[in-house]
Amino acid sequence: MTIGNFQSGYPTPDGITSAVQGLSEALLKQGHQVVIYGYGPIDAQPTFQHVPGLRTLHFDSGLNPFRAPRPLLDRLEMNTDQLDILIIHGMFNAPNVSIGRSAMKGRIPYVICPHCPYHSTLLEKHRIRKNIYGTLFEKPLLRSASAVQVFCSKHADLLRTYGIESRIMIVPNGLDPLQVRPAQSSDPRMLSGDPKLLFLGRLDTHHKGLDLLIRGLGRALRSGRIPATTVLTLVGPDDGDGAALRKLVRRENICAQVAFTGKAADPARWQILQSCDLFVLSSRYDGFAMAVTEAMMVGKPLLLSTETANFHWIRDASCGFFAEPSVESICHGLIEAIERRHEWTQMGERARLFASEKLTWARAAVTAAENYANLLETLNRKQLSGSFSGDAGINEYASN
Repeated sequence: MTIGNFQSGYPTPDGITSAVQGLSEALLKQGHQVVIYGYGPIDAQPTFQHVPGLRTLHFDSGLNPFRAPRPLLDRLEMNTDQLDILIIHGMFNAPNVSIGRSAMKGRIPYVICPHCPYHSTLLEKHRIRKNIYGTLFEKPLLRSASAVQVFCSKHADLLRTYGIESRIMIVPNGLDPLQVRPAQSSDPRMLSGDPKLLFLGRLDTHHKGLDLLIRGLGRALRSGRIPATTVLTLVGPDDGDGAALRKLVRRENICAQVAFTGKAADPARWQILQSCDLFVLSSRYDGFAMAVTEAMMVGKPLLLSTETANFHWIRDASCGFFAEPSVESICHGLIEAIERRHEWTQMGERARLFASEKLTWARAAVTAAENYANLLETLNRKQLSGSFSGDAGINEYASN
């Protein structure tokens, strides 16, 4: 197959960019042709090393931030790259609409990969704006897609609740085990505390549930059931909520038990992961968090929110603890995890084995390719049998 991937911000580094790159490289190794389309400032620096055979086409962002560049749209409408299928990444992203319309004009089946669930908590934030945009653009884009690619069955259920009945593909994110730095690079002095708890990601209070985590930690400490020497270190770029989170820490009177370090780049990122005792993610909603897989690959036990896609893949792996995104549940999760710290080494080893076997990009690429091939076969059968009635919908949507 010739598989296209569109991500508006590529190659600007973020979680989606890393996922697009990782899956693309793995599909290429399987023998597929892969093209990545992105746009932005024409002088954007490449984020990834050149991979022979992987085509990356970067377009100048132009003047209209709500529409993909005209040369890119023309390329899709003419199907210059002879794509068999196009994967459009991201959600509530205006340029995706023009990309979808151009793909349909070029007779290219497209799949939407939102990378985040259409969770009620996500939809509630900026609710009026999202309702209007959803009605006018997001839902028509999803309904006209040949399929929607999600991370787990829970995300498929959320999609149905959002009113979308499109075909579903379930494909997890992965990690290349060769990215993992060797364990001997660990430096226990990088983190303080006993035990050492780690959150690694954007300091986004609402999305990542960091207010719940800080309040849950405060409650657990006041209960006297976890050591006063426990320290939670928050590592990641400030998404605008850093000052409010520090204020919350002071209000909870746990300044000695919470540390902020800012963003960490490789190799310090891997050293920090290897130095922690327990990895914590308390999201109110989340896609497939890459940091969770990274922690598993280095053999760390987890305390994980049930509202992450990762939870639905690893809940039966016996490699950690789970909590609902609430102060009470996180408090109980922290207490249980620390009271069972004698099991952490064995849990970490189970996490490492599970991730190494089931959460690699090679494994994800096999699943993705099978889904894409089955979709194309279904579409071809419908066209050959004369039962495919999608042309009218395509023309109607493309002309809007």
